[in-house]
Amino acid sequence: FQIRLKKILDPYDIHQNTLILLNDITSVVEAEKKVARARDFYLTLFEEFPAMIWRATADGQFDYFNRAWLVFTGQSLEEQKGFGWARGVPEADRERFINVYAEAIREKKAFEIELRLRRYDGQFRWVLDVGQPFYSLEGDFAGFVGTCYDITERKMQEEELSYLAMHDPLTGLPNRRMMEVVMPRLVEQTELGINSVLFLMDLDNFKQVNDRFGHMVGDELLIELGKILKRQLREGDLLVRLGGDEFAILLDGIERGEAEQVAKRLLDSVANHQFSTPIESIKLCLSLGVVLIADKKSPEIFIALADAAMYQAKEGGGNQYVFAS
Repeated sequence: FQIRLKKILDPYDIHQNTLILLNDITSVVEAEKKVARARDFYLTLFEEFPAMIWRATADGQFDYFNRAWLVFTGQSLEEQKGFGWARGVPEADRERFINVYAEAIREKKAFEIELRLRRYDGQFRWVLDVGQPFYSLEGDFAGFVGTCYDITERKMQEEELSYLAMHDPLTGLPNRRMMEVVMPRLVEQTELGINSVLFLMDLDNFKQVNDRFGHMVGDELLIELGKILKRQLREGDLLVRLGGDEFAILLDGIERGEAEQVAKRLLDSVANHQFSTPIESIKLCLSLGVVLIADKKSPEIFIALADAAMYQAKEGGGNQYVFAS
């Protein structure tokens, strides 16, 4: 098995968590062992091997690709030789490969790199390319032999896990963890004179919706609510589902007057919307707590202030906002 560690980065490219993935690479290891002993005589052994195999000379030129490689790319051996195969690699990946490969040749060391390679049907697939140096019978460096296998499904799983770490699975909105990452940045920028606003909100009497229509209907209403709220915000604003019917919004670079206008739009957009259920259409309302992030305090303090303001709005009858003092 190959054990791989993948960092989960937040929107600021800060390491937050680590994914640990295990991949069965038994066939690849077997191929590498055979390839490491390869000479021209043995290349014929690899023609029917299922793994994609290549060879390069001491000056770095690729001079052999087995049948599996040629079937994958849909190209002839002559088209792939030299660096012809690299025409099927996106420019950004090609530049990364050239840098890694040049260092491997210079130091005569093994390398591995993930890149996208165009398949015969025109689709780009992620592949793991592993190269090993090999030597002549006299002990001189003779070039590289390597294997390459499709890891597209694994890459998709990694991306999905990274996404789920920062997003709510029901609504697809960013989750509480995302808010915990972004808020300290907004607090820090108050020292530059840039203010932000935090909204905390939930639906009034949403428990009655679940009790009457069931949780599946309640979930559908929450998804619909997320879309309604999103339409009232700027492209760069952050809408977060905290859990249940509780949501948060972070507005970057905004003052109190503008925030109050946004609060009114949010209240009106929900109060005037007809939410559909299998039985009937219903109306729902929000209670909002709003706090201005204008000085350097702990994010937890701003959250507590907004939370208290939200419950004040709810105790006042709902369908209103309260600005934390």
